[in-house]
Amino acid sequence: MQIDRNTIYTLSGYQFKNFSLLTEEEVEQVWKWRNHEAIRKYMYTTEIIQFESHVKFITSLKTHKNVCYWLVLKSGNPIGVVNLTDIDDGKSSAELGYYIVPEMLNAGIGLEFAYYNFMFAFQTIGCAHLHGGINRTNINALMLDSYLGCKVRLDQLQTGVEFIAWEAYREEFLSTHQGKNDMKTFVGYVKSHRKDFLISNINQ
Repeated sequence: MQIDRNTIYTLSGYQFKNFSLLTEEEVEQVWKWRNHEAIRKYMYTTEIIQFESHVKFITSLKTHKNVCYWLVLKSGNPIGVVNLTDIDDGKSSAELGYYIVPEMLNAGIGLEFAYYNFMFAFQTIGCAHLHGGINRTNINALMLDSYLGCKVRLDQLQTGVEFIAWEAYREEFLSTHQGKNDMKTFVGYVKSHRKDFLISNINQ
């Protein structure tokens, strides 16, 4: 794994700008996105974050070796945020998280955005193993990550666990990623598998 916080990475029209390089305007914009109801309701921490705390957190990222955040842009326009936390260089492992900016949630870019976030983590950064948790009510995210090859703990849907665990491996992802960034194929997957995830709404 190799992370240069002073580099803006590029990948197929996407740019990944480290939070340490954000302008004051971008710092404020990220804060507004993160506090938007459509975003924070699926986070581990759902409370509204005060701006002062937000700024302190971003400043602290400059010295935290096991946490890294990027602003994701497409053709120069900000479309989301991706982060790696719990970074373990020895195991080339990290927890992956990402979200689309509120204004782009219904723009039809969810599949492409997620696909390139995984490509960025596996191919550009060099992670060998990724893991994470998805809010059990976020069925779209559960199906999306499952479609992209993540092993989602569907058994947890029946236990009342708030966040469903998943994991993915570089070798497997890169050997099967061809054709995955295709909306028609994804829609077919959703139609065939949606019933497997609907149990997540039980006992809510």
